[in-house]
Amino acid sequence: MDLDDHERFTRCWTHAQGAIAGYVSAVIGDPNIADDVLQDVAVALLRKFPEYDQGRPFIAWAMGIAKMQILTSRRDRARASARLCDAAVETLAADWEELLPETDARSRALANCVERLDRRGRELVVLRYREALDPQTISERLHCSCGAVRTALTRLRSALHDCIDRRLALAGEA
Repeated sequence: MDLDDHERFTRCWTHAQGAIAGYVSAVIGDPNIADDVLQDVAVALLRKFPEYDQGRPFIAWAMGIAKMQILTSRRDRARASARLCDAAVETLAADWEELLPETDARSRALANCVERLDRRGRELVVLRYREALDPQTISERLHCSCGAVRTALTRLRSALHDCIDRRLALAGEA
């Protein structure tokens, strides 16, 4: 694979990763196993990228690879296989693909709304959701009370929810 292919793959994967991660997490359940499977999906996609037909949507192709990686993981991990039958994995893949346009629009709206937060709000969102820290740990890091962190996060979630709804409503009117 040449440098242009690597760049093209990186752009495609960056766009699709959130949706694929959501699907994998929904099917797998265990976040540690889901992370491992998502990494396996990324490696498989990179290896198979020369076979990708650019006339097809990348995300649909990636979903097919993700589905196969999930089934492989289930086969290899007996404890994970008891969660969902193969038919349920197939159904979830189809349902997830139907939801992708809505989740993409919501993700873009969320990103825009987070950008509009003040520095402290963005910091709290990053600590809670990107770094997955609990409110107690955040309060220790920021030298404030846990109650203050919980209150701020509640307000931020509400503000982000309202902002997303407004952006989606405006997009629907355009």
